[in-house]
Amino acid sequence: MFRIEMLPARQGDCLWIEYGQPDAVHRVLIDGGVVATYDILRERLERLPRDERRFELVVVTHVDRDHIEGILKLLGDARLGLVVDEIWYNGWRHLDPASTGGTGSVPNDVPADLLGPLQGEFLSAVILERQIPWNVRFGGGPVAVDERPRSITLGGGLEITLLAPDAQGLARIRDLWRETVVDKGLDPGDTEAALEYLHEKRTELVPPDLLGDEERIDLEELAESPFSADRSRANASSIAFLATYDGKTCLFAGDAPPGVLAPGLAALGLRHVDAWKLAHHGSKKSTSGRQLATLAADRYLFSTDGSYFRHPDDEILARILANQRDTPKEFVFNYPLEAIFRDAEPLRTWRDPELQDRYRFALVENPVVEL
Repeated sequence: MFRIEMLPARQGDCLWIEYGQPDAVHRVLIDGGVVATYDILRERLERLPRDERRFELVVVTHVDRDHIEGILKLLGDARLGLVVDEIWYNGWRHLDPASTGGTGSVPNDVPADLLGPLQGEFLSAVILERQIPWNVRFGGGPVAVDERPRSITLGGGLEITLLAPDAQGLARIRDLWRETVVDKGLDPGDTEAALEYLHEKRTELVPPDLLGDEERIDLEELAESPFSADRSRANASSIAFLATYDGKTCLFAGDAPPGVLAPGLAALGLRHVDAWKLAHHGSKKSTSGRQLATLAADRYLFSTDGSYFRHPDDEILARILANQRDTPKEFVFNYPLEAIFRDAEPLRTWRDPELQDRYRFALVENPVVEL
């Protein structure tokens, strides 16, 4: 058994993975979505007998609020009886220049996520307070790749091959982290102060919605549109990896831009995966035509409700189809299509039977994927 459940996390990620045998199920959790996702995550956990509420691994890919908020609430709720064998998460302590190679080149025109690093400080404090084993397979240092991808086998036999971030990706977020935390009157890495702040405030700081420009459907034109890579410092620090169990593979790309993933994928010589959880919820800036020309998947997984930047972008679907028109594939969504594609015209296009037959694809509304 190798099952991936994309819990409804609005515009974010909350990926519940189960693998193993029916009488010996192991679990991994990747991210926790926005704060509202926590109620869904808690309910999912409470379905399990109390003695089975255990994760072999919890991964917090990066500090954007649509990945970290639900995890912060989950780990702070002692009533659940949750056991976490290990958490992978890169906090301030892992961004020291001595271990990440310096601050690197930070573009000045990238808008900051004003909440992520602050919540990152809170999460670090909660991890230490609960004494959760933190990045222990990396000697307590950063979860990062060096010259080649690194493979780690979890209990129950799930193999994880780490692809990102590298030292440069971690270094790029350092200045943003410091500026954001200091702006709130805290010192980066002062977990005692962060925990006190968290207990006192306990407010949900939610930025206003930011909607992207609308794009209309012309498949060939969209597929050939120029690619502009994501330059977010937080996304460049995403933990991304290939998970393998019983011969089945899934690429969990976090929000990592293609340039961050490229070295690891090239080192593996990977040409095909059974499933690919696309980066940044299907953003047109996070998956390039070059990637799709070299790596194919049977299923492309989209974790998004279409809010905020209205992901997935039509360009992503078009690029996949243009680069892989001769192989059957599924686009798998964890929300109803009418909620994701809020304009009728693009949805009519993607549902067109003739188009689906020509490019050999199907649209699937199902948050649970069995590999």
